[in-house]
Amino acid sequence: MKALVRIGKGPREVEIRDAEYPKSKPGWVTIAVKACGICGSDVHMYLSEWPGPLPSDIGANPSFGHEFSGEVVEVGEGVENFVKGDRVACMPKMSCGKCYYCRSGRPFLCEVEPLLTGAMAEYIAAPEYTLFKLPKEITYEEGALIEPFAVSFAAVHRTSHIRPGQTALIIGPGAIGLLTLICAKLASPKLTVITGTREDKFRLQLAKKLGANITIDVTEEDPVKKVKELTDGLGVDVIYECAGAGLLDQAIESLMAEGEFIAIGHPTTRTQIKLNTPGYMKIQFKQLKILGHIIYDWKSFYFALQLLKSGIVNVNPVITHKVPLSDAVQGFELAVRKEAVKVLIIP
Repeated sequence: MKALVRIGKGPREVEIRDAEYPKSKPGWVTIAVKACGICGSDVHMYLSEWPGPLPSDIGANPSFGHEFSGEVVEVGEGVENFVKGDRVACMPKMSCGKCYYCRSGRPFLCEVEPLLTGAMAEYIAAPEYTLFKLPKEITYEEGALIEPFAVSFAAVHRTSHIRPGQTALIIGPGAIGLLTLICAKLASPKLTVITGTREDKFRLQLAKKLGANITIDVTEEDPVKKVKELTDGLGVDVIYECAGAGLLDQAIESLMAEGEFIAIGHPTTRTQIKLNTPGYMKIQFKQLKILGHIIYDWKSFYFALQLLKSGIVNVNPVITHKVPLSDAVQGFELAVRKEAVKVLIIP
């Protein structure tokens, strides 16, 4: 089969090559990938900026892609709930079922099993427990967005405590930022603000179409000053940091007392996060809540799927480009240049 593989550990050292077909083992199914999204973490790895270890396989196995949907083509021994021909979406955070976090009902925090990757390929194998049947109301393209949408849904409705009538600021108008905007709007805030840079012009325009009340280009306007003007000097109730920019100092100034900062975006190896003593003391005096967010639980993924199935949420505007697997590198470059929001790879 064809797959995107890493041929070196430097920036952009990737290539479409032949890879081994993933046969189903007990408890697993093999899936013909129909659509796979390029995640921000994929871009970090493509540019060798990922702060964690890079995939160790060079020129052998698929390294990229965890936001995907597809069709079951092979079923392993012991699989009970899926058959050949089923349309599926994948919740790729695997779990061991034995560690402290798994046994305490939080398998999404499992440190034993990794995130399932390798979906930028014609086929991928996945454990049965990670799969959801894709309803006929959801296309394969939309199905590939359930995973990032679940990230945002869990950030807003599990990690944060936003309430109707409150105010929210979203930092970063990438795919996760825009999906977080959609999720925040479900909570009926009285004001949603989203910030970006000059490079994000068309993304900020899309944010307006998706319901943002105010967009701020931080290269032309002071975001803290603008937020204070919009909130009678108080600041916002919740900030969702979706850019991985580590703007904690800016957030402290933009939050009202007892406000929440939700860290969603991943920093790169080039990101510098600094906090001076006055900023630290403001966390104390304003009783701010700094909350880390990672991934989703099963319930959040299920709710995300149901919101798409019902038509309450439409994620299609976030899909700006679709490219064949053979052009995956061009798709990555679109993402790097911020000329796209969500790029889908179509094998």
